[in-house]
Amino acid sequence: MRIREVRVFGLFDLFDHTITLNQTDRVTIVHGPNGYGKTAVLRLLRALFKCDYEHLWTTPFKAMEIDLVDGQTLRVEHDPTPLKDFETPRPRLRVQLRAASGVTHAWIGPRDGSQAISRFFSSTPSAPTDPSDERDWRVGLALDVGFSIHFVDTQRLHRKIRGDRHRDEAPSVVESIAEELAATVAEQQAAYGRHSQELDRTFPRRLLRREATPVLSIKELHDGLGALEKRTQRLVAVGLLDRQDAASASVETIDEEGREILSIFVADSARKLAVFDDLLARLELLHDVIRMRRTQRSVEACLLVEGDTDRRLFEKVVDLARCAIEVCLNRSFALTVLAELAATRTPGVLALVDADFDRLSHVVRPANIVWTDTHDVETMLLRSPALDDVMREHGSTEKCDRFTTKHGPVREALLRAGRGLGYLRWHAHFVGLPLRFEDLDVAKFVDDALVADEDEACRVVCARSKLPPPQAAILRSLAGSLKEPWHDPWQVCCGHDLVEILGYALRKTLGSRSANDAKADVLEKDLRLAFDRRWFARTRLCEDIRACQAANIPYSILAADA
Repeated sequence: MRIREVRVFGLFDLFDHTITLNQTDRVTIVHGPNGYGKTAVLRLLRALFKCDYEHLWTTPFKAMEIDLVDGQTLRVEHDPTPLKDFETPRPRLRVQLRAASGVTHAWIGPRDGSQAISRFFSSTPSAPTDPSDERDWRVGLALDVGFSIHFVDTQRLHRKIRGDRHRDEAPSVVESIAEELAATVAEQQAAYGRHSQELDRTFPRRLLRREATPVLSIKELHDGLGALEKRTQRLVAVGLLDRQDAASASVETIDEEGREILSIFVADSARKLAVFDDLLARLELLHDVIRMRRTQRSVEACLLVEGDTDRRLFEKVVDLARCAIEVCLNRSFALTVLAELAATRTPGVLALVDADFDRLSHVVRPANIVWTDTHDVETMLLRSPALDDVMREHGSTEKCDRFTTKHGPVREALLRAGRGLGYLRWHAHFVGLPLRFEDLDVAKFVDDALVADEDEACRVVCARSKLPPPQAAILRSLAGSLKEPWHDPWQVCCGHDLVEILGYALRKTLGSRSANDAKADVLEKDLRLAFDRRWFARTRLCEDIRACQAANIPYSILAADA
């Protein structure tokens, strides 16, 4: 038994999609612009047949219908009737199975993420619709109508989702960061593909026209091919290149014309592989760190951080005599190093990374990872007394007092101004949309009262990301659908965005600094310099690190007075 058609209504409160599956070739390609819900539809299908009802509850859609080739239809919808016995009334989830004869069986469950719906009425037409006769609806389909379905996880789909994992899905740190790491690698592999196609396309023309490529001697060809082989082996070793993609050639029994062709081949292959140079250096550094930690035999602990600025910040509170701080370039690499070391049971290693949207997404934090209290290190600093010191250094006391009297505390104003960008970042992260937020001109969408025009902010981001203008309104709506009143803005807002807005305010509203004095990198540096060890001792981050120390004696990370 197979699926004939999938229909989703009200996806993100914007889209109605119908996907008719190709029953002849049994291959169906779903395509469309970024952000329109291609992956979201696949996730809904996966969630339904995995009984991941928490995902069905938390994804904004009105209903989904799945037609089977035998005439049966499975329908899932958000029942708008709220329950009264919850602290916050929420809709329920209705699951219906409509047989070809017209008989319908349904089950309505509470929207409670702590209790997954695991049973459903039998799909047998003669079965009584009595709750005492419930059965797992998936088993009913498989046994009574011969239906079974399998979904193959890809890196795009294999994202850690909210709620408890099922018992047949073992939690893995690698799984939770694979998509982030894959995105970086995918960019370079795509560039490699484009560069390879261009060189291959022009190869005949360059050969016939004898375009300037030095003809190498036999020894130079041997050396060049040997260097290419070593370089290829390095790329294969770190997973950037498949062995079947590796270039190979032989200089045995070669004539003059062959030397000319091979000379172009060697030059082209070197140019193709050069695309990976930067990423290869980063991955090899990562592997060097892993090997170093694996061979370590002392009681020295290891703290993995995302970047060099994090290292300089946390050196103030770490016992450097007993703990080495290793910089892993970004969050993905830090967690990858940790996963490798955990696999070899290397003790005394802890990763300190930005929380990003993990708390809002209800991701369960593994024992050997600690998160920042807020979205990232920069928001932690802005929440701390360091911001007050920076304001005194860069701002005007009179202007700051006037602003506070009229518009409220500066911190709250920054959060209000940056919240829309935060949700836009969250949506982009969730669907894998490569939006560009670097060096935004916040003056285009933030006024002197630090009130942000979120529609204009979305248009500015889309313009920087080279997306067509019509997509701005769609993205704005999709990002807005993520908003919940219980969300902590300190978890939503990105620190880099808030620092950019702070710099604008210090130039316009809170002071009269020059553009250079109020640049984001200058302010972030001053925030780190104003970092107070005494305040750090009161943070959840400090508490979590101390708990890890207590569970991993004799390894020690924090200084005694931290």
